[in-house]
Amino acid sequence: MAETPTQTVETPTQTVAEQVSATRSNITSTRSNLQNLKGPTTSASQLRRGGRSTSMKSRAIRKATKGSIDSIKKTGLKTLAAQEESFELSVAKGAPEYAKPEVLNKAAGEAKDYITKRIDYLKGKIASYKKKEDRADEKDDDYREKKYGYKADNYDEEMRAYQKALGKNDKTLVKEYFSGYTKDYARYRRDKEEASNDYKLAKWKGDKATEQKIADLEKSGYTKQIIYKYNKGNPTTTDLAMYNKGTGDWETVGTFKTPGKVDVSKMNLQGYSPAGFSTIKYGGQDWTSKISVGVYKGAKGYATPYQGVAELNQQDIAKVYAPKITTSSYSAPEISSVSALSSATINKNNEIR
Repeated sequence: MAETPTQTVETPTQTVAEQVSATRSNITSTRSNLQNLKGPTTSASQLRRGGRSTSMKSRAIRKATKGSIDSIKKTGLKTLAAQEESFELSVAKGAPEYAKPEVLNKAAGEAKDYITKRIDYLKGKIASYKKKEDRADEKDDDYREKKYGYKADNYDEEMRAYQKALGKNDKTLVKEYFSGYTKDYARYRRDKEEASNDYKLAKWKGDKATEQKIADLEKSGYTKQIIYKYNKGNPTTTDLAMYNKGTGDWETVGTFKTPGKVDVSKMNLQGYSPAGFSTIKYGGQDWTSKISVGVYKGAKGYATPYQGVAELNQQDIAKVYAPKITTSSYSAPEISSVSALSSATINKNNEIR
């Protein structure tokens, strides 16, 4: 015979507000019970039946019992008060919106005390690194000057996070502090700044090394060269190289991705623009070379790898811009604009002249 399935009734989970209210009611009830605690009593008929001896014994028992009851009350109320204080403080720290004002104020004071001390500590660290930065500057030690300056910036970022926390209202301050958010966020800000500054310092060191390498090559008779590379008309990369005419040796000092804006691989090459000058800033120097841009014809009109049809379907082709160099290496060079097609025009037969 199949058993009839039993139905399980789930008890609804109490909300935080309900839990706090229930616990406070229990504390109030327990305090009332302790305050009303009384010892055993002896009736008048019991005293008459027992005579004088019984009366004296009863008084002695009541006296002893009263002392015991008073001790139980005192101990119980003291323990209850400690438990209530601990509970209310946990409410203030975990759910400050339900905290009693005086307890919330106490929790806020604890949080503010830690934050204030942390800010003072960070101010000391910042001042210490600032002094080291100044001493490095006096000695013309650029690397240490930057290193200590970045260290000061790291701690300054953490300090600002704590200062921001102090400006919040007590409920938010307490909730964020005791949940660990305040410390975690301040450390996150410092770590983020540190990562950024570590990259900047490494970039600076890399730039300095590159500058020194270029200077050494120039002393050895090398000259700067810019080499633009293409694949089916589309620009791909640009090499910054050093060339020694006497020995025929090449030394590449930087390679960067230089993608174009327009895919011309399926268009027909019409010719090249008059050469214009392109200047790249890299390794602390200007690299200048002439560049001619291929002009292509597609189904919709003329284009270059750097300018679309809409820009070139004009009576006058004004300017062609050299590729914008983007790189993940330490130095991202800047390229100036080039008037490569300034003298070219499109005639009535749609030919480049």
